[in-house]
Formats: sequence, C-alpha cells, structure tokens
Amino acid sequence: MGTRVTLFGVAKIIFSNSTIPFLPEKRFLLLAFLAFKADWVSRDQLALLLWDDADSVSARKNLRHLLSRVRDLPFVTLETLDEQVRWVVDSDVLEFARFFATGDWKNAVASYQGLLLEGLSSALPAFEEWLEIEQETLRTSYREAVLSYAAMLESKQQMLEMNTLFQRALRFEPLAEDVLQAFLRLSLQNSASQVAALQAYEAFAKVLDQEMGLVPLESTTLLAEQLRNALITLNLEPVNILRGFTAPNTAFIGRERELQAIEAKLSAPEVRLLTLVGQGGIGKTRLAIETASRIGALFAQGSTFVALANLSSTVQVLPAIFAALELPLVNAEHATEQLITHLQNQEMLLIFDNFEHLLDGADILLEILQSCPAIKILTTSREVLDWQDEYLLDIFGMSIPASSVTPEVTPIEEFDAVQLFLRSAKKTNARFTLEPEDQKYMIQICQLLNGLPLALELASHWTRVLTLAEIVLELELGLTFLQTTQPELPERHRSLRAVFEYAWTLLNPDEQMALQRLAVFQNGFTREAAEHISGITIRTLLTLCNKSFLQRNATGRFERHLMVQEFSFEKLHSNPALLEAQQEKHSDYYFDFLEQRPMGGSTDQQYLTEIETDLENIRTAWHWAVHQKNYLHLERSTDLVVFFDRKARCEEGQQLFEDAIEVLEQAGANAKAALGKACFEAAWLGHRIGRYDIALAERAVQLLQSLEGRETWLMKALSTLSALEKIQGYPESSLTHLEVALKIARMVGNSAHIANYLVGIASLKTILGRYSDAENNDLEALLLHQQADNSFGITILHNELGILKTKQGFFPQAKEYLNLGLQLAHELKYTLIVPFFLNNLGEIALKTKQYEVARSHSLEALQLNELHFNATVKATSLIILGRISESESEALLFFQDALRIAWKLKEIPLVIKIFLGVGEMYFRINNTQAQELFELVYWHPATEASIRFEAQQYLEQPQNLAFDIEIFMTTRVSKILSSSV
Repeated sequence: MGTRVTLFGVAKIIFSNSTIPFLPEKRFLLLAFLAFKADWVSRDQLALLLWDDADSVSARKNLRHLLSRVRDLPFVTLETLDEQVRWVVDSDVLEFARFFATGDWKNAVASYQGLLLEGLSSALPAFEEWLEIEQETLRTSYREAVLSYAAMLESKQQMLEMNTLFQRALRFEPLAEDVLQAFLRLSLQNSASQVAALQAYEAFAKVLDQEMGLVPLESTTLLAEQLRNALITLNLEPVNILRGFTAPNTAFIGRERELQAIEAKLSAPEVRLLTLVGQGGIGKTRLAIETASRIGALFAQGSTFVALANLSSTVQVLPAIFAALELPLVNAEHATEQLITHLQNQEMLLIFDNFEHLLDGADILLEILQSCPAIKILTTSREVLDWQDEYLLDIFGMSIPASSVTPEVTPIEEFDAVQLFLRSAKKTNARFTLEPEDQKYMIQICQLLNGLPLALELASHWTRVLTLAEIVLELELGLTFLQTTQPELPERHRSLRAVFEYAWTLLNPDEQMALQRLAVFQNGFTREAAEHISGITIRTLLTLCNKSFLQRNATGRFERHLMVQEFSFEKLHSNPALLEAQQEKHSDYYFDFLEQRPMGGSTDQQYLTEIETDLENIRTAWHWAVHQKNYLHLERSTDLVVFFDRKARCEEGQQLFEDAIEVLEQAGANAKAALGKACFEAAWLGHRIGRYDIALAERAVQLLQSLEGRETWLMKALSTLSALEKIQGYPESSLTHLEVALKIARMVGNSAHIANYLVGIASLKTILGRYSDAENNDLEALLLHQQADNSFGITILHNELGILKTKQGFFPQAKEYLNLGLQLAHELKYTLIVPFFLNNLGEIALKTKQYEVARSHSLEALQLNELHFNATVKATSLIILGRISESESEALLFFQDALRIAWKLKEIPLVIKIFLGVGEMYFRINNTQAQELFELVYWHPATEASIRFEAQQYLEQPQNLAFDIEIFMTTRVSKILSSSV
C-alpha cells in the first residue's frame, strides 16, 4: 500500500495501515506544503516559507538539514534536483482539484473534509500567510461545488440528497451565507427540510453575532421569515430521529458543561469517534441520550442508540446494531458488508452504550468509520477503546458543592448533584423538604457519593426512613468498613457498594431472598418465569420495583440496572446451595420454553421474537446444561439452530454448539445422539458464515447413522454435509449424500424436506451435466410445492428450471421460466430472490450476445442486492459485467472484485467461473495466460459441465497437465488480484 496524505481537516499521513498525524514542526509543515503543491518547488521558496526571518544563506543551510531529516521518514520518498524538490504523493486536495476541474460536483463535495490543515499551527508568518490564502481559495471552490451540485440535484428532484448536502456544507462552512440562502430557498419548496433549514439559519445568526458582531443579510432574514411562517402554517415542530432506545421517564438534570463539550467535539470535522469514559453509574448513558436528542437533527438520518450492556459476546454486536437500526439482518455471512452498504451514503450519529466488556469487537466501528464518511460514532465505556483516531472525554460525577460553600451566598440547589437528589427524594417521599439546618448534610452526602448519579438516586430513597444526618452517618460507616475490609476493591466502586449494602439492609428477609433468587435471570424476565423459577409473587416483584431494585417496562417484563444485577448475583453466589438450585430450575424452565416453540408453522415469527427477547436467559440455561453434561436437555433444543439461522446470528449459534461439543465428547456413549446433533448444527451454522467444516459434518453423520430413532437428525446431517461439499467443489460426493437424505425423507414422509432435497439434487445434476435427470427432479419438487401451496418453493423452482434450460442452451424456454418466476417474486414481494432471477436473465443475454440487456439486468441485480446483501449474487453480477466489458482494464476490475468475494467465501465453483471470464479477456488481447486459465478451468474437478464445455471451445486438444492444480489455482488468484491490463 502506498502513502496517502489527507490535508483537509486534521492533516494525516496514511502509510502501511498506520495513520500519522501532522505535527506542528517544520518537517511536517514542509511535507504539507509539498503534498499540496504536488509539483517541483524551488529551494528558495521553501527556505523563505520556513525561515523568512533568516538570511538566504542560513535559510538554505537550514533547509538542507531539514530535508535530510525528512528523508529518514519511512513514508516519504523525496525527489530532489539542484534547485528543486518534489514529493509525489496522493492527496485529498489533488482529488478535489481533479473533480472540480472536470465538473464532477458530487465527488468534489465528498472529497472536501474541512479547512485545509485545520489546527496545524506554525507560528511562521510566511507559512501562515500562504495557508490563509489557500484556505480561502479552497473554501470558495467548495462553496461553488456545493451550489453547482445542489442545482444538479434540484433538476433531478433529489430533495433528500440536497438537504443532506446543505447541512453537511454548513457544518464545514458555518458562515457561508450563499449556501445558507440556497438551503432556505430549497426548504420553502420541501417541507421535509424546513425544520433543519431554520435551525441552520438560527445557528448562522448566532455565530455571526458572536464572532463578528454582525447580522444576516436582509434577503437571508426574509427567507428565514418565510420559512418560519411556513412551519407555523404546517403546524410543524422540530423533530429528531432517534432509534434504538426507550425515552427516559425523568427529565434530564444539569450537566450543561459536559453537554457543551460533547457537542463541540462532535461538531468538529476531524472528530469521527468520541468516547465518554467514566465509572459505572456515572451517567454516561443519559449524557449520550441527551446529546442525541439535542443534536440528532443536525444529521440527515438522525441518531441511533445501540445498547450493549446486556451482551455477553462480541459476536452479538453486529446483530445489536441491526436491531437498533431496525434493519433486517438477512445473511449473517455477509452482515458486515450489508451494514456498510446500508450506512455508506447515510449521515448519522451512532451511539454505542457500555462498550467496556466488548472491546475485542470494536473492529466493526473502525470498518464503519473507514467506509462511511458521513457517520460519527459516540461510545460510552468504562475503558478507552485505545484507537489512534479516538477522541476522549472523561465523565466525572455531577457538580457538587464544596464544604466552604455558604448557602446564603450560593444556593446549593444550583448544583446538579443536589438537584438530582432532591428530585429523586421527592418522588419517593412527597413530604421531603430540604430544611436550612440540613443543607450541610446534603453537601456531605453529595461529597461522599462523589456526585455519582446512580448512588444519589438510591441514597435518596433512604429519606423515607432516615434524616439526612442519619444518612451521612450510615454512609460514613459503610465507607470506613469497605476501606478496611476490602482494600482490593477499586476506589471508584466503594461509595456505590456502600449505597447498595445499605439499601439491602432496608429490605426484609423475604425481599432479600427474592432479590437473590432473581439474580439468576439475564436481561430481564417475565412474571411467569419469576414465579416458576424463583417462587416469587407479583406483589413481591412490585415491592422491589417500588424500592428501585426492579423496573417494569412497557411490555410487562421486569428489568434491573446492570449494577443492581451484579450486586444481587454476588449475594446469590454467597449461598452455593441456593445458587445451584436456582440455576437448575432456570435451565429446566428455558429448555421447556424452547420445546414449546417449535418452528415450521404460522406462529414462527411470534416464536422467533419470543426467543430473541429471552435469548440471554436461554444462553445461560444452555451453558448450565453444558456444564452439568445434561445431554438430554441439549437434545431437546431442536429448533434453536433455526432461530440462529433465520435471525442471521449464525456465529453466536455456532459458538454455543461448539461449547457443547467440547463437553459432550467427554460424556460417554449416552451422549452420542446429542453430540451428533450438536456437530451437524455447528457445521450448518458455520457454512452459513463461510466456515466449511466438512469433517465436522462427516462426524455428525458417523455418530447418528448407527442410532435408532434419529433418522430425522441423520437426514439433516447428510444435507448439511452435502451443502458443504457442493460449495467446496465436490459435486459427486455432495450428490451421493443428498440422495441418501432424500431416501430418509421419503421414508419418514416429510414432503417439505423431500421437495427441498429434490431441488438440491437437481442443482447438483445440472452441475454434472445430467440435465434430463435434473429436470425430472425439479418437476417432481414443483408438483410437491404446488400440492402444498408453497408459493416461495414454486417461485424458486422457476429459477432452477430457468438455470437448467440455460445450461442446455434452450434459451427461449429458460427466459419463459425466469420471467414468470420474476413476476411471481415481484407479486409476492420476495425481494430477496429477485437479484437471482435478474442475474440468470443476464446470463442468457450474455450467451445470446445481447450485451446491453445483460448489462441492464446485472446492474439492476447489484442495486437490489444492496437491500438484502448476498455476496454470491454480487460476485455473479460482477462476472457478467466483466465478460461484457469492452475495455480490458474495466473488465479486470470487475473480475478482481468478484474474485475477492469468491475467494473469501471459498466458493471454488464461483472462482472457476471467474477464471473462465478472465481467460476470455486474455484471449481477446492475445495474452499467453489465457491458455493456462482455460486448462485450469477444464481440468479442475469442481468445474461445472457447462463451464468445462466453454473452456473446451478455447482448447484445441486439451491435455492432462503435470501440475498441482490447487497450488496452480491459488497462484492464479494472487496473480489476477495483483495484475493490471
């Protein structure tokens, strides 16, 4: 990877996957100037720029020394002549200039990322003068590009894009009145942007007044008034898009200084990732939510809140993001690509709350930041993420009065901590008032608790039974006790533990026992589960709610603050006998819960939702069963694999089943069935995310085929093995195993499995060139689906029959099947499979030399595939585009992109199709590598019959070559990915 320089905003050098910020020293100033110029610069000009106060001889001498130091930097390759210096390096400024010169306004706007060399202070008059001139020139050009791009968008009636464009431009250029006027004029015609435009005007007027003591132009003010009148007419209120959170049920108190600091940092162009760092219970979550509510409207797509506190594994982060975005996760294998595709053109604030226990999964944040330029991320964590581009803001307790405060001079109610305590106390005890003689104790409470919001709220509940003076005494006793008996406890936890311990003493023995029993639950629970597992009545649950240990949400589930959960579990853990009994009851209950929710009927969606809601409890029950080697429980979770598959959370599921495999291997012969089941379930989920463990599937078959009464499981294990072999390029073996699975399905009389296996067998026979047999299998499957009125299966069969007829060369029949199937897919809203039909129609157009039709189909498939991303669909579309490209360089780019996908997926048959396309391209330009590729395609055992036939047309007399075909294949992949035409 070469060196790249970004000069807009905070300047950085990107080299070998590292980012080096420009420092305020002369060697970096020199590099910034050379990167900006991108051409030969005279030594005299450089000497004057950096040493304008020195004589020419001294300045030239200093420059020689500086150039020598710069040459030692690993990321710099300077070219020098006697009187000139040049650094040829790619930069964002050069990109902007190219786009601007060619009138590519969209890319020009996108490449501008803020003021040139923003914040790079030099204290050098000549350098500062040069920089000021260039900054203003670029700012002027940027505004021109914005207005030109806006005019283009307006002509196409792309109002949403215009709205986003203007908001982004005004963040970079807050005093660009011409841009503001254009935004206001647009918004008079577009109600969707009126609130944001008026907010932009008010922000502009405020900055103009504060920085220059000026007011907006009369024409600008007139536009704003017209817009304000329009808002009144439409009765619109400012709105803020904020997804993924439940609004707090209490008003936000104080924290104005912190909020201003957060908003200032997020408003800075260079800040893409901001982490609020602080101890548990400090109020980071409320600050993040309040921030989003205040500035969310500044982002075109608003803000999204991703709650992470209850996640137990990094593999759960991606599904949590999808859930918060209300984005269907349809394919776990390509979840990251789908997420990036969704966010790439969005302008949004993403909030990740409680990241400290998932730091190993933070790479997804980096991918979002690298691929989605208009996304900003706000995280809350007890620990820093420790990234180079991470900005930090330490969050401490709420403002508290000092001991020296005189209430008569400075009312203590002005301090945030006091306000929070008083509000919470009055909510608990309506008769509570802060008397003058109690103010000193109020100050002490705030100090003892260090302004910690959660501790203040819990301590306030004691006002029901204690005076403030008594609360102080009890807190001091607790603090002293903890400091002397638990010195290993982190300092930041001691005050909070005192609060919990004292709150615990206010519970009666039955309530204490109830809280311990409930500690076995994870991420909330229902009333029924609490009664069944812990024997707790609704009255006790509501009492614990009233005492702030539980909360009841809108759905009726009971929840706890994470720190209350931790404290309660410690109490349960101190009673080993009770702990074991509760864990066993908990495990029994949730395995029954799963067994009562079988998949395969009209209630599937309801059951999936119910399982997802209680997934953390199910996960806990699973781990307990594994720990206890309870193989009978593990056999009962028949449809848990279906949940993970349909919810595209395959990595999580695979991890659960692998945990079980490790333990069941030591459990003896009685666990053979459970072990076989776990093996094929882990193998199936693995194959859904590109992990093709054929050995694991073979082991499942071996374990299950000797067991009576496990025919259904054996059938599923065989079909899993077959799927893995097909992807890896072993069609003969795959067919053999699937035919055995079909035989079992016929024996047990499962028509749905029979139809599915027939389709799979037909597909394998098509690959092997056994077209007549394949058609018979497809037609039998079609009849079964028609008898079951399975519209999805019928639609899929039209696609399969279309592929079959294409391979046979019967193109009119193939088009008839595919067009009818495409019509059904549209009518029935099966949008997920539409791109498959389009690619197959594109394949026919390619073979019949209708290249524009092929291009149209494949481009439409690519576009629709972004909604429900499937990597194989994308690779197939790219292959078609590569094969019809007239330009060799363009074709190679399509093939390289497709090959990266296929090689990553380990889909060998797909790789072979790409080799055929590249071979054809090389053949057209007389590249000698064409012969090697055709030979590889012809001889590889995973090659489809129709592809082998095409390769044979290019080979006059194919000969058996003496080479290791797999090594040769890997070499070809590497060569194609690194080559250019």
